Amino acid sequence: MGRRLFSAAILLGLSTSAHAAFTEKTMRAPLPRQAIERGLLLPRGWVELELDANRKTATANWSADGEREEWNDATFQYQTERVQLSMGYGGRLEFWLALPFHQASLTNSSIEAAGNGPTKAGSIGDPRVGWRYLLFDGGGPQVSQGVFEFEYKGPTANESAGSFIGGPNNFNTFVFTTGTPDAYVGLMGKFQFGPLAVSPRAGYTRRFSSTVQYLIELENFQFLGRMKPGDLFTASLKVEAQAGPLNLFATPDFRYRGATRVGTTAPGWNPNSYLDPVGGSDGFNFDVMAGAELNVSRSLDVSFYANVPLMGQDFQFFPIEDLHPTAGLTVGGNLEVRY
Repeated sequence: MGRRLFSAAILLGLSTSAHAAFTEKTMRAPLPRQAIERGLLLPRGWVELELDANRKTATANWSADGEREEWNDATFQYQTERVQLSMGYGGRLEFWLALPFHQASLTNSSIEAAGNGPTKAGSIGDPRVGWRYLLFDGGGPQVSQGVFEFEYKGPTANESAGSFIGGPNNFNTFVFTTGTPDAYVGLMGKFQFGPLAVSPRAGYTRRFSSTVQYLIELENFQFLGRMKPGDLFTASLKVEAQAGPLNLFATPDFRYRGATRVGTTAPGWNPNSYLDPVGGSDGFNFDVMAGAELNVSRSLDVSFYANVPLMGQDFQFFPIEDLHPTAGLTVGGNLEVRY
């Protein structure tokens, strides 16, 4: 009887040790299943892969006075696929890296009738890297958070429109970047009220100057002119409503751009002293994005959205979307996978 009890005790101990050895252990912080209950940062120990694709179809532009001007025969399409990798660290930090890919096409029925096809091109986009730092956390059952954001954009995409030799008709491709770096700083908050939440966001983008391939100085025929895009001020308010696994959202978004300055590089410590502002290149855009997100699990979200332009002004740099956003409907989808 004693041996049987001793054997049973040994087997029980081995079973308990084996169970403990193979039990999943993790340092990850908890992550709510519903998006409405999540904070602004990835929790500690989580890694997220985000895949996004969208397409804008534009048949008009904004005038300098903010009037929508329809094009007669032209259609401009601008498509973007983006891959973003994010990581939560230490409970108060989130780091992320994003890389976009762009394709653009411009069709004109009157030109195609003459035997000329559409102009098409594609390019890798400008990579962006950034981080968010948690400033405060209410710590209650309802989300109440504020974060500080920083983001840097490096110019990498195609900035050559073609060859000027032979005249402007040799410009036969698209420019997909300003050709200049950007640095963004901003604040963002989220405040939950049961199944509802609001997330205000405001920021400032400092756009630095650089020589760019698409800018040519015609007086002295200096290639690689210098451009300083206008600084950007942004403000938005995301409103969410959760119904089971479905999260509905709408985001009014306001952007004001300062005047763009162009010219040649000046000697000395200030290379921008020869730059002159382009008249009418400043202005604003007001858009609204709306969509639905399905929270399949803590590790998987799928969403679809549309961005509708409501108001805007001409920035005179078509078709560089970072300088001259066209008046077109954007539709897209998003997939987020976390572990």
